[in-house]
Amino acid sequence: MAATRVTGPEMELAATVAYEHHIEYDGSGYPNVRYARTLHRATQCFQVCDVYDALRTRRPFRDPWPDERIMSHLQAESGRSLYPDAVEAFTWMLVG
Repeated sequence: MAATRVTGPEMELAATVAYEHHIEYDGSGYPNVRYARTLHRATQCFQVCDVYDALRTRRPFRDPWPDERIMSHLQAESGRSLYPDAVEAFTWMLVG
């Protein structure tokens, strides 16, 4: 597991984000967690940035999404796969 290969106190946050970033707000995703937990705030913010970047970047199988479509998608996922506070903060950062 990648998170266990990162060592040193300065890397603890990076290891936490690496481990948690595919665990969704509703508890689904991976790795499969045995108990409900709130993800680290850095992970919550990273998840929103990761989704934005993935949708904004051209892929071999699709063109990048326009910002309006991405923001609509983020709002739709708020409270499902993404933490609402993180989506709100990201939206405020981009559009004020």
